[in-house]
Amino acid sequence: MQGELSLKDGVASQEENYEATEAHEASTSQYDDARGLHPGTGAFEQNLSFHLEARTLMMNSELNGFAYITNLPPEVLIQIFLLAQRDESGNMLPYCQWTRLTHVNRRWRAVALNSPGLWMELQSGNPSWAREAIIRSKRVGVIINISGKNLDYLPILRFIVMHCVPIRGLRLFNASDMKIVNTINMIIAKVPPRFEILDLEGVASAAYSHPRIDDSHVSTDIVRANYQQLRCLRLVKCFIYWDSNPLFQGAITHFTLQNPHSKPTRKQFLLILKQMPYLKYLDLDHAFSVVDWTSSSWNYTHEDSIYFAHLRVLHVHSRSSLDIEAFFHLITFPPEAIVKLTFCVKDPTSLELSSIIAAVSRSYPMHQNFGNGTHFSTLLIYQPCYIEAPVYGFKLTLSTSSIFGEKLISYDPDDANLQIDFSWLKQESSADILPINHILDTIFSGSLPLRDIRSVFFGWGLEPNDITSEKTMDTFGRLAQLDSIITSKHSSKPFLDAFDFVHPTDQSYFPKLSSICLYNTKIIKSIMMHVPNPAAVPIDLLENWLIRRYECGAEIKKLAFSDCHGLGREEDVLKEMVLGAVRRAKMK
Repeated sequence: MQGELSLKDGVASQEENYEATEAHEASTSQYDDARGLHPGTGAFEQNLSFHLEARTLMMNSELNGFAYITNLPPEVLIQIFLLAQRDESGNMLPYCQWTRLTHVNRRWRAVALNSPGLWMELQSGNPSWAREAIIRSKRVGVIINISGKNLDYLPILRFIVMHCVPIRGLRLFNASDMKIVNTINMIIAKVPPRFEILDLEGVASAAYSHPRIDDSHVSTDIVRANYQQLRCLRLVKCFIYWDSNPLFQGAITHFTLQNPHSKPTRKQFLLILKQMPYLKYLDLDHAFSVVDWTSSSWNYTHEDSIYFAHLRVLHVHSRSSLDIEAFFHLITFPPEAIVKLTFCVKDPTSLELSSIIAAVSRSYPMHQNFGNGTHFSTLLIYQPCYIEAPVYGFKLTLSTSSIFGEKLISYDPDDANLQIDFSWLKQESSADILPINHILDTIFSGSLPLRDIRSVFFGWGLEPNDITSEKTMDTFGRLAQLDSIITSKHSSKPFLDAFDFVHPTDQSYFPKLSSICLYNTKIIKSIMMHVPNPAAVPIDLLENWLIRRYECGAEIKKLAFSDCHGLGREEDVLKEMVLGAVRRAKMK
């Protein structure tokens, strides 16, 4: 079929495999007899196999040329190749794997060979591949990746020195071998790089027990390099010299700081952030000095605050809630930014939730619209599954997008505008566990713009008493714009039971609720059935609830079941039976 692609394994050194095959055939056919390539001999069979494989490759290439996908614009093909270069974790695949895609036909191959951006990132393990990639990068600059004591990279580094190849980026991961270190210093001394990317993770020095990035060995020449073009800076498990460091003097747009051995003081970090007005991505993981950041001896002033007008993604992870509070008092950002806030503490009573919510809320003005003219529209509440058994947690996700029905079940929380992940170690006494009801009180009584919530998902992991019926009515029943709810497992029955606490004709609770979906919930036929699962939802309870909603003038217009247990093929029948009860109530 002409529309199908036949991908043939290829290698980067065979740039013109098809022309080479034709030339080989022309030069060998007339000498086959002279070389003794007669039927029945091993040489003859090997030569025949080569001819057949080459012919098949050429035929596949010609057929692929008729497929619609092969006529994609070069800009689209380049993006496809860039995606094919990396695995699911974002790691670069070996050349011999991703280059197979470029062998679909001659046009795809030509686009790949004439796209220097595909060949910038050098890999160790095969110097000949790396040298070929340097040539194809056409002096746009290369990105060096070195991990551990990988001496295979030395020939590549010497080739860079010999040909004065410009360096665009440097990634060092636990690079402790002094031969590699000295070669890198030689490169930087001979060809001063104009770094756009600098990624240093656990860069060790022979003179120190801890990795360092100040005035020792690797860092001596790295720090002297030109950083005016630096855009992406990632520092992980390194010793960093914070005062007057040229690393922070470029127009940095992406900054990651994780577990530094020397943590910045509040003053040092404030000065560094003020040098990054164009920051778009900020990732901080245990980056603060807890003692300095949580000191009560300093007051927040307007001069301390920094507004990052271009910030789009912010991740903050800490073991202390106090330093997070202090950090959010120092910065503000556009409310459209994607913010992920994570902290785990030993003692749940130390969670200063109200102070944290107040600090975070400074970037979400309560009395004015933001973004696309709305406040937060979607709320997800669930308990994540932690690998460590003694950890107890609660995650709250807020989005400015309105997401309804089963789409909310498959919604990726990482796409939300604000994600807050609380976790703490379980104590021996159950009384020490911070109840989710208390967390909800703190969040909804704070300054976050939650009044326009339209869709709520009581998600995975919630236990039967995590959100009580009373709290359901007091917190969510008062949301004037709420029109869609998804309940799951243990939260379904408490939600339905919550209506027993109000008068049947009371319309002040859930005034606009019109859609409900029961997800991953056990369904039973009657409330009189003896079921060991207290979270099971009886059909007659659901019927009575729907009738009450109709009688108080707030009819449920859409009822859905998703991955519920006990329904089987009876789902449509039961759904019709429940809605039929509502219709019968209308006829009375």
